[in-house]
Amino acid sequence: MKKQIFLTVFVVFALIISLSLSGYAGKTTLRVMWWGSQTRHERTQQVIKLFEEKYPDIDVKPEFTSWDGYWDKIDVQIAGGNMADIVQHVRKYVTEYVNNDVLLDLTPYVESGELNVKDVPKVLRETERIKGVLAGIPLGVNAAGFIYDSELLAKAGIKEIDPNWTWEDYFKICKTVKEKLGIFASDTLAAMETAVGFMVFLRQHGLELYNEDGTGLGYDDDNLYVEFVGMDMKGIEDGLFLPPSIRQEVTKKVESSGVCTQKAALNSNHWSNQLAALSNSAGKQLAITTYPKGKDQVQEGLFIKPSQMWAVNKKTDKVDAVLKFLNFWFNDIEAAKILGTERGIPVSTAVKEALKPTLSGNDKVVFEYLDLAAEHSSPLGPPQPAPHKEIVAIFSEVLYKALYKVETLEEAAAEFRAKATELLENQ
Repeated sequence: MKKQIFLTVFVVFALIISLSLSGYAGKTTLRVMWWGSQTRHERTQQVIKLFEEKYPDIDVKPEFTSWDGYWDKIDVQIAGGNMADIVQHVRKYVTEYVNNDVLLDLTPYVESGELNVKDVPKVLRETERIKGVLAGIPLGVNAAGFIYDSELLAKAGIKEIDPNWTWEDYFKICKTVKEKLGIFASDTLAAMETAVGFMVFLRQHGLELYNEDGTGLGYDDDNLYVEFVGMDMKGIEDGLFLPPSIRQEVTKKVESSGVCTQKAALNSNHWSNQLAALSNSAGKQLAITTYPKGKDQVQEGLFIKPSQMWAVNKKTDKVDAVLKFLNFWFNDIEAAKILGTERGIPVSTAVKEALKPTLSGNDKVVFEYLDLAAEHSSPLGPPQPAPHKEIVAIFSEVLYKALYKVETLEEAAAEFRAKATELLENQ
C-alpha cells in the first residue's frame, strides 16, 4: 500500500515538473530596443504589459535609453552578433544598416499578410524601403516645429505665433522676450546640432542637404551656411539663445530644454511627437507652430515624415513572435490609446480614426499641428545617404568651432563641405 502511494505521488510530482518545464521551454523571450524620454519609456512598457497579457507565451525584454548613446549601443550589439530582435530605427540613419545587411526585409511578410499593415497607407510604408528592402514599418508621422510656452509669451505681450511668420519675425519675438522677461528666448536658432534647421533653411531656397543620389552635398553656395549659422551666432551674442557651453548640455535630453525649466520661452530642437515629453517636463501644456519662413523662399522648407520605425534583426530566430508583437502594436486600439501621439500621429488609418474622438491635451494639439504643418510643407526628399549619421556629427562639431570662434564662419563652412564631401564620395 505504501509502495503504491509512493509511486502515485512520484508520478504526479514528475508530471507537474514535466508540465512546468515544458511551459518554461515554450516561452519565447523577445528583446525590444528603443530610445526616448521617460514618457516614452513608461507608455511603451504599459503596452508591452498589455501585449504579454494577450500572449502569455511571449516574454518581452525591454531595452531602452536616451537618444544620446543609443546608436553606439546598437552598433556594439551588431558587432557582438546580439542585436535585439526588434529595434526602433529612423529613416535618416537606416541606409547604413541596410548596406550592412543587418535588417530583415519585411516585404514578404507584408505581401503574405502575416504582417498586418493593410491600414497603413502604402505611401507611408514605402518611405522605409531602401534599395528594394522594406527596412521597417513607420511608428508614426511627425514634423519638426517650434514648441513654445504661450503663458510666457503672453507675459511678454506676444499673442499666439502666426504660422506665416518669417525669420525676421522670429528675431523680433526673441528680442521682446529678452527685453520683457529677462530670459533666453530659445535654446538655439533652429535645431542646430542635428542639422534639421539647416535642412529646412536649404529647402526654403529650393535645395536639399544632399544631391539626388546622395553622393555629394546638395548646395554649392557656402554663403547659405554662413548666413544660417551667422543668425545663430548673432542670437547668442545678443543674449537671445543659450550660449554654447550651456547648450551642449541641455540639448542632450528632452527634459533639459530651457522651455521645460522656464529659462527660455521657445524650443526649436524637437519634433511634434516630443510635445508630450516637453509638456510633462514643463508641468504645463506647451504649444507648437511651424518653422519661420524665408522672406523670399522658393518653397516651404518644412516637411512631414515618419517619426521612427520598428525594424527587425535579420538574424532573429523568433519571427513568429516578432510578427505577433508588430501586429499588436499597429492594430490594437487599446495600445494606441496608451501610446497617444508620443511617437507621432498613428500610421494606421483605422487606429487614427478610432483615436480622434478620444483626443485631449497633447494628443489633440499634435493632431491639429500635423494638419497645420501639412499646409506649410513641401514633399519629403529622398532618404539620407549611409554616412548621414557621421555627417551630422561633423556638422555639430564644426558648428561649435564657429560658435566658440575657433574658426570664422567661412572656415567652418569650408571644413564642413570638405569633410562631408569626402564621406559621401567614399561611401
